Amino acid sequence: IIGPGKKAKHRSWYFSPDSKWQTKQIEEIYLNSGRLITYLGDWHSHPKDNNSLSFIDRWTIMRIGQHKPARVRAPLMGIIYNPPEWPLILYCKKSILKPHWLLKSKIVSFYVKPYINKF
Repeated sequence: IIGPGKKAKHRSWYFSPDSKWQTKQIEEIYLNSGRLITYLGDWHSHPKDNNSLSFIDRWTIMRIGQHKPARVRAPLMGIIYNPPEWPLILYCKKSILKPHWLLKSKIVSFYVKPYINKF
């Protein structure tokens, strides 16, 4: 996980990362790991009780899948929501590689249950 960057814009209803800074961080991690650690996708919060992808979220996940330098065909979009519990839901863009795959893409969701060590 990398941070938002110094030039990121944070609002209760909007977030815009410092994309240039994030891209540089992701590239450095990838190269310094011998090309083993790679980018998987993005995450953000929805402060209200809403775990659905917004139009902007759907557009973003599709664009990530199209961005060849990201090297991820099925990017993840994580949303934490509903304070104070802040559960996480992960969405994965499952691409269908056809000429109009963007229009034929399907968003699937699953829940991640945190492991709690009770020993």
